[in-house]
Order: sequence, then C-alpha cells, then structure tokens
Amino acid sequence: MKKLLVYFIFSITILAISSFLLAPQDIDYDESWKQVEENVKKGLPKSALKIVDEIYQSAKSENNNPQVLKALIYRVSLQSRFEEEHVINAIKTFELELNAASSPEKQIVHSLLAELYNWYYQDNRWKINERSVVTGIDLEDIHTWDAVKLNKTIHDHYLTSLEDPVQIQNVKLKVYEDIVKNAGEENLELYPTLYDLLGHRALTYFSAPEAGLADISSQVKLEMSELLSPVDDFVNVKLKGDSASNEFITISLYQRLLKLHLDNENNKALVDLDLNRLSFVYNNMLRSDQVNDFYISTLTDL
Repeated sequence: MKKLLVYFIFSITILAISSFLLAPQDIDYDESWKQVEENVKKGLPKSALKIVDEIYQSAKSENNNPQVLKALIYRVSLQSRFEEEHVINAIKTFELELNAASSPEKQIVHSLLAELYNWYYQDNRWKINERSVVTGIDLEDIHTWDAVKLNKTIHDHYLTSLEDPVQIQNVKLKVYEDIVKNAGEENLELYPTLYDLLGHRALTYFSAPEAGLADISSQVKLEMSELLSPVDDFVNVKLKGDSASNEFITISLYQRLLKLHLDNENNKALVDLDLNRLSFVYNNMLRSDQVNDFYISTLTDL
C-alpha cells in the first residue's frame, strides 16, 4: 500500500519580499494552476511565479490554507531554478509564514520546516559531521550549526507539529489533498486525518538513525517485552526510561496513533500502522528466545 507524502518539490527557495505586497484578487484556482503548469512546461519559471504569487495573495485573503500551502511550496520551488542556497532561503520563507500561521496550518508548517532542515542536513552532512560539537553557535546563521543543533531543531519542529492533537485529529486529510501526493481513496483510509499524516512524518524521522544526533545521552536497546504485546495491550503499556529519548518518543507516537484507530475502528489504518510498530520494536530490542516468541505470537494474533 502506498504511503501518503506531502507533495514537496525537493528544491526550494525564497520569494522576493515585494511579492507579498501584491493586492489580493478573486481568482479561479484550477485555471490559475493550469497556467502555472503551462509556464513551467515552457521553461518560464518567473512567469509561473507571478501567477503563484497571485494565488498566494488570494488564498491568504480568504484563509484558504490548502491553497496558501500549495502556493508556498510551488513558489519556493520555482525560485530554486534561479537562486542560490534555495533550501536555506526556503527555511526563511516558512519561518516567516509560521509567525502568522494559525492551527492547523501552523502544525503543517512546523512539519515542513522539520523536513527542510533535514534536507539541509542531508545535503551538507559530509561537512557538518566533520565539525565538533560547537559552543556559542550563531542561532541566526545555519552555516555554523553542528549536527546536534540541526537535529535538535528538526526534532523540535516535528514534535511541535503534533501539538493540539484533538483539533488535528478532527481535520480530514481530504481537505488538504491539493498538497498531498497519492491522495486516492485507498490511501486516505490509511491516513484519514491530518494527525495521521503529521504523525507518520514524525515517525519516519524519529525512527531513523540520524535522529539520535539530537539525543546524545544514551542510545540503548529496548528491553520491555510488553512493547511487542497485541495492540489492545500495547496502547496501555506504561513506558519506562527517558521521555526525551528517541525510542521513547517513537513508541509514544505509535501508542497515540494506534489508540486513535482503535477508538475509531479503522482496521485498515490500524493493521498498517501496527505492522510498522512491531517491526520497529523488534528491530530495536535485545534479542532472546522470549522476544522472538512474543513477536511471532503478536503477529499471529494480528
């Protein structure tokens, strides 16, 4: 089953400040996006950008969050074709948007920022990883950041994207299908709410090795066999250990998402997510015959 992905275009940069000064006007979004695509195909990114700016201004005046976000994503993508340091400039654009954003757009922007910072780290990790842990970092200059600072920033944005869970659990992801790839009915059953998408995006980061760079205290194998228990029991397990550790955060996220789908009886989403949970826990546990037996038993039960 295909996973939903926020429809990013991977090279991103900042919009000229003057574009924010354009007067909003009523537009036909579908027709405007067709014009954008036509200009892109003709190799005219600046002409496409002018239309995207009009879409942004109109959507902003109407509080049309999906169109605002789509315009931001397209805007910085188009500018990446003729500006340097496009990822850094994109981060500045989304940080500015964050200052004025309200829920649920705010949570989405936090998630986008987390991924942008991660892109910067991945693109420059060969340089960044050669640096020692830096004291007295210039918070305004990302060029000076070490791996710990970068991953701590990514870590914080992903966690902040999941704040106010009750509200974003009630936002159907279909509302944001304009900025979601593979938003077919089958995939929307697996990711029915905005909380599902943001939660899965956070899980992808926290379950990856790089996330450990923001958690330099102790990286240990999981020891609680209860973490491999059937889902009805797993969601009620009292977690032990450092609540700031990536393992704790990942397991806690699985509990929250699985409980959501137990409560709403979405079995497709539940099974898909629970298979991921079992795989993560098993691959991060100290192995023993007992652990193997727990794993097989729970898979059989599922």
